[in-house]
Amino acid sequence: MTGWLQNHGFQVNRVSHGRSVIEFSGVESQVESALHTQIHQYLVNGENHWANASDPQIPAALAPAVAGVWSLHDFRKKPKLVVGNHGHPVAGPWTQTNLTSGKHGLMPADYATIYNINPLYAASIKGNGATIAVVARSNIDTGDLFDFRNVTGLQFPVLNIMNNGPDPGIFDDSEEFEAILDATWSGAIAPAATIKFVVSASTNTTDGVDLSELYIIDNNVGDVMTESFGTCENGASQQEANAISALAEQAAAEGITYMVSSGDSGAEGCVRPSSPSANGTQPSVNILASSPFTIAVGGTMFNENNSNATYWNASNGPGLGSAKSYIPENVWNESCTSCGLWSGGGGASALFSKPNWQFGVQGIPGDGARDVPDVSLTAAIHDAYLLCFQRSCANNSVYLVGGTSASAPSFAGIMALIVQQYGRQGQANYVLYRLAATETLSQCNGSNNTTRPNSACIFNDVTKGNNAVPGEVNYGTTSAKYQSDTGYDLATGLGSVNVNNLVTKWGGVTFNATNTTLAPNSITATHGSPVSLNIAVTPMAGGSGLPTGDVSLMTGGIPSNPGFLTLNNGSVTDPVNDLPGGSYALTARYGGDANFAPSTSTGVAVNISPENSVTTASIFSVTTNGVPFPLTTASYGSFIYPRADVAGVSQHGVPTGYVHFYDNGNQFSGVNVLNSEGNTALPNGYSYFPAGPHSLTAAYTGDASFHPSTSAPATFTVTAASTQLALTAPQGAAQGGAVTLTATLTSTAFAGQISANYPTGSVTFMIGNTPLGSATPSGSNLDSHGITSVATFYVSSLPIGTNAITAQYSGDTNYSASSASQVSVSIDADFGIAPANISVSATQGGSASNTLTITGQTGYNSTINFSSVSCTGLPLLSSCSFSPVSVTGSGTTIVSVQTKAATSAALLGSPFHSSWRSLGLVFAGVFLLTFRRRYRSAGVFCVFAVTLALGMSGCGGGSSGGGGGGSPGTPKGSYMVTVTATTADKVVSHTASFSLVVQ
Repeated sequence: MTGWLQNHGFQVNRVSHGRSVIEFSGVESQVESALHTQIHQYLVNGENHWANASDPQIPAALAPAVAGVWSLHDFRKKPKLVVGNHGHPVAGPWTQTNLTSGKHGLMPADYATIYNINPLYAASIKGNGATIAVVARSNIDTGDLFDFRNVTGLQFPVLNIMNNGPDPGIFDDSEEFEAILDATWSGAIAPAATIKFVVSASTNTTDGVDLSELYIIDNNVGDVMTESFGTCENGASQQEANAISALAEQAAAEGITYMVSSGDSGAEGCVRPSSPSANGTQPSVNILASSPFTIAVGGTMFNENNSNATYWNASNGPGLGSAKSYIPENVWNESCTSCGLWSGGGGASALFSKPNWQFGVQGIPGDGARDVPDVSLTAAIHDAYLLCFQRSCANNSVYLVGGTSASAPSFAGIMALIVQQYGRQGQANYVLYRLAATETLSQCNGSNNTTRPNSACIFNDVTKGNNAVPGEVNYGTTSAKYQSDTGYDLATGLGSVNVNNLVTKWGGVTFNATNTTLAPNSITATHGSPVSLNIAVTPMAGGSGLPTGDVSLMTGGIPSNPGFLTLNNGSVTDPVNDLPGGSYALTARYGGDANFAPSTSTGVAVNISPENSVTTASIFSVTTNGVPFPLTTASYGSFIYPRADVAGVSQHGVPTGYVHFYDNGNQFSGVNVLNSEGNTALPNGYSYFPAGPHSLTAAYTGDASFHPSTSAPATFTVTAASTQLALTAPQGAAQGGAVTLTATLTSTAFAGQISANYPTGSVTFMIGNTPLGSATPSGSNLDSHGITSVATFYVSSLPIGTNAITAQYSGDTNYSASSASQVSVSIDADFGIAPANISVSATQGGSASNTLTITGQTGYNSTINFSSVSCTGLPLLSSCSFSPVSVTGSGTTIVSVQTKAATSAALLGSPFHSSWRSLGLVFAGVFLLTFRRRYRSAGVFCVFAVTLALGMSGCGGGSSGGGGGGSPGTPKGSYMVTVTATTADKVVSHTASFSLVVQ
């Protein structure tokens, strides 16, 4: 298969440990030629995507070896969660039990009561020794997880953050919310289990969710695996379904129990849960949940039947729990035309046939299809899961969350309790359905509000409700899909569980014991060279029949080539090419089937030496729509993405470890971890390559299976970033006065980034062709449009007249030169203004005058116009006037100040003081309301407007507490009066001041 890909021009990046996945890359023309499908751009739900236009075609000779092509598009799987309270935290205090509208919040202590986990905790069954692997594509703030354990009184978690390749960081609130939910509640149910949080950055054509799945399975990271993402079957091809199922089959063969959320859109898995209607679409299930090798976890909803006091205490107890007992459950369905389709996913698969373990329980349809879900747990916002998010708990607040994204990790925690007691389980549905077949269903009705399920029941059979949603065909009738019923149904599967009974009775399900053997007895080889292995699985002495199913090879707990082998008449012989390097014991693990129990062979001594590796370096950039393309030339400050792909010469196995990037021989970017596909790239790009030619190499450090190697150079050129220069200056100034020239330099370099290298060089300012001087630009701003730098120059030697000013940026190594458009600065001859007297006086009601002399410098002939607004500093109830009102060139004008006499009626009241009291109310109201505006902006506007109107009424001189009609006159005292003289062209302005004494 690798040879066929290479012959068609593709680069084979790696083959997985389990030899079930080949990662390859190429260009669109190669895809069209080899796989006979075109890559088109699509606009779906407001998002741009690239995807194949039709199913890829595989040559008939290769088809038996290919499950499917996965994937040729950038559609990402969606989280399966619903956030309550419109995405806002609910404030504490922590002692609060009842939330808004009578809802209750679930803490782990409530869960332990409702689903009967406490007897296990009392027996120290808390997941000790078990490992839960969480699938993620966004990182988390681990403080949220520790905060949750702290406030709930749980032991602090053993948490391992595992970055599969470059760390994508925390890049989206919904993604982070999903990630912290899975990490929190899987461990909340099994507080002693180890949580291994695996996070992968999405690449050009591969979802980070898929990469995390592959890493967990290919490296056997956990005993239990939980995933809360999905995509509907109707949007997938059979080839993609086969590829998804093959990876899940490898997980089961290794003994990993793989949990997947069933979805949050009811029977309409292809429609977003937030949509108001299904619009008549065809029912569909989550393709990740419908694989025969996963456990699909659906949703229920507690039904207190308006009797909260029956099921909830009025105050919290230990661990903040308040639940009293099991609470009756219906199908989770909180859908409505105004709120969305929120309800538990379920239905019949259109791509997978009925597995051999899905039988024996009343209600299982005879449809020949894989039916989902398998089990369910509470998923409703009605009694929401509580969560610490973005350090909300440190501020005494929690978030409400529901959805099968909450029930799936919770069931993963339950499986961890089983692993502690009985070891790894692989596909646990073999046991779940056999346990369900033993139930007396008439005694296990979990929806009955008068009689609780019998204490011996393992499953709480949900018999009320459906997962039909608005817009579905036959919605509102009993024929709408899908209705709950006795036993198994397509809305909740087998129902929810009594966890204590489930765990204690798990060991009562027996299978015929087997013996697995592995030959030869010892192996010595070079990595990548074929080694023939024979595996046989037989019944133990006294047994009969032939075991079926899959066998996986394990090397120190890590799966090896191939990920799984399918038995034929109880045995299989296969050439193995990629046993990992080193010395260790190789074992074969049989995963079991409906009749035979799992078993593991004794170890075979193996010594594998490393093979040569090949490292390939490449350079990419992205379009404005985020579409990557090979890069040959870029401007300085652009996003540039170096990438390295490492593979063995044999094309078997996946190199691990690190890559160092070198540019023209100089290392940059630190250590870069290879992901589960054997490649690494800088997820946020690198923008600091200087202008000029570049030769990029990638050096792989090697591991136990592969020798180190260095790539051939990948060459590209960085050109200087273009710049734009804008010049601003005052309209004019007086001769000899300082003029500020400001040159603003902008560039699209580093647009949208968090840091930048700003331009150096200089900006030269000129009058005509004569330089005035220069200044160095200084970086001042970085935003989504790029960088901004400013250069400022001060000049006081411009000649009288209109001056044409220009500016030129010199450029530097990384930024190109640029010129600013011309601006004009008018320089006028200056003048002076002086009063004849430094002080004048007037009696109350009289006037005072002063002569102002304007003295122009050589060439001065401007006109100055005076008016009443030319005076400032006047006392109340006074005004000024000028004669003459204009002066051209040198000359004089007389300024007169007229005051107002007092009247005796003014002694009865003072509108002046009343006015200022009113103004005081206005300002106090403004400051107070502005302070509160962030909380209720609409109310603030109304109150502010009313307060302002009242203040204006007071200022208008309404009643003032006594008789009216009088005036206090111009207040007596000394005042500094300033007269401003400005030339008519507003270029030159000066002031003259004198003292006014009112007697």
